[in-house]
Amino acid sequence: MAERKRLSETDKSPNKNSKRIKLIQTTLPNDTSTRPLCKYGAKCYRKHPDHLRDYRHPSTEQKEEDEDLTSKSFDSSPVSSSPPPPPPTTTTTNSSSSTPVKQTTTSSNSTISLMELMELNDEKLLSHLYQMEFPSDLYEFWKFCLNINKNNPRDVLKNLLNLELVGPFEILDDALKQCKTVPNIHLHYRYYYDTPEFMTVIRILDKSSQFHIGYYRDSPDELPSFLASNNANENNRFKICGDNIFAAVYSYARSILKSNSKTDLQNFLTDLETYAKKHKYSLDEITPKINVRKKKVNCTLLNSLGMVVPFENDIGYRPVPFTKGY
Repeated sequence: MAERKRLSETDKSPNKNSKRIKLIQTTLPNDTSTRPLCKYGAKCYRKHPDHLRDYRHPSTEQKEEDEDLTSKSFDSSPVSSSPPPPPPTTTTTNSSSSTPVKQTTTSSNSTISLMELMELNDEKLLSHLYQMEFPSDLYEFWKFCLNINKNNPRDVLKNLLNLELVGPFEILDDALKQCKTVPNIHLHYRYYYDTPEFMTVIRILDKSSQFHIGYYRDSPDELPSFLASNNANENNRFKICGDNIFAAVYSYARSILKSNSKTDLQNFLTDLETYAKKHKYSLDEITPKINVRKKKVNCTLLNSLGMVVPFENDIGYRPVPFTKGY
């Protein structure tokens, strides 16, 4: 029994990692420089001995050697319970000063605080919050409202047309100062028939109606194609009302003026016409820009606005063939 015990002590099994590595190494010839290099290199998934014998995998062989050395050093070194040392801090020295300056890096998807948002100008603020660009007519219309009522520019259309400026206009009116966290503004003023391409900027204050006006984008990477209006209480049909917000407000104001000829409303329309003409904004509902877009429409949607899918590499919208079930 004693002799058998001594034999078992001397016949200890080698480490699993070392054994596996040695088996792989025994299949390789001594002269590895004459073998062709595997085109997949370290990413090769083939582990057959014939393949390993016929082709070289430099990074794999180096990795196996490193694993063998690591397993040996790991077996011989004691395990330390102390935490790993912190990563070194990179410092740079200024040419004019010998004081080291720490380089702090921030993640690309780090969120910006409300205080930092409110320090941005109007265009950068809207671009950061909505992750899309806004047309110049939106900012010009906001300036137009500020000229009429500097204290409450969002109420300019309230007494005249019973309309309210919402969405991006609320951001321009410092609505973020009343928020504790950055809101999900893409969900604000979404009506039942609004598609993702539509963004509400004007709504009616009458609770019995769901009339609203907004920008319509064919692509989030592009500026809006036009403005459209809809009353969700009535139907899902959208009406195009110009390629800028001046034309949309002008069109609605003229429809109200037909039934109610207010002097204040007439003066407002005169001021609107003058300002739009000065800044070269068309007040027509259908403009050449909209006609060009109509030619690009691939199919008609239920909202009557149509869908534009640009062709890239001969790939785009195709009509789906189907058989009617009657």
